Amino acid sequence: MADVTDSGASVSDRYMFTDCYVMEYVEGVARKLGEFPAECRPDHVEKALQAFHEACIHYLIDASVFFPRDPDNFKFIDFGVEQYPAIW
Repeated sequence: MADVTDSGASVSDRYMFTDCYVMEYVEGVARKLGEFPAECRPDHVEKALQAFHEACIHYLIDASVFFPRDPDNFKFIDFGVEQYPAIW
């Protein structure tokens, strides 16, 4: 892990690295999960969706997936871990 610095001095003691998220840039085109009817989804995508549900992540209505046909590299984005009502 790289050090976190400010004006050349380490500030890593101010961060809780065990509670951080990592973001990854994914090059490619994401497709909405809804474009894949349940009966047409690859098995690896269905297994991943089942794992989401088992982890109590149920808000996948707006989820997108990169590389849906590649069982070794597919990635989900834009899924909620909690349901929040829209505030319009």
